[in-house]
Amino acid sequence: MQAKKEEEVKISIGWYFIWFSMIGFLVIFSVWMIWQGAKNEDVSNVDSLFKIVAGITGLGIAVKMSLDVIKAIRGIKGPKWRYRTLVRCLNCKFQSEREFKEGEYVGKKWDDPCPACGGPMVIELIYAKPPEERRSLL
Repeated sequence: MQAKKEEEVKISIGWYFIWFSMIGFLVIFSVWMIWQGAKNEDVSNVDSLFKIVAGITGLGIAVKMSLDVIKAIRGIKGPKWRYRTLVRCLNCKFQSEREFKEGEYVGKKWDDPCPACGGPMVIELIYAKPPEERRSLL
């Protein structure tokens, strides 16, 4: 089991310009649709109601796109999982946890003797711990 190195994905400035242009256009168009639907005196008109609903939907899509852009600016990274190794004594069931090193595998005999009884130790488990800190979106 190899610990994979996290890679940060970089997005070019051109894509940010395209995203911000699309968001700006969508916000302006949505506000215009809401204004067109609201300026009509007869709100019970289906056309006016459709324009208001379409404008509100457009604003919701613009908010979602904005959150996606913020996430992309912060960098698209997977969580940094910590890989751990659990070593167990065969005689007294003493357990010790430590950082995973490349080349280890489950069942491998441990080089050092048990600190409690001096017996042989083996790698019992290799697992990943999730990151302790959680980043907020904003």
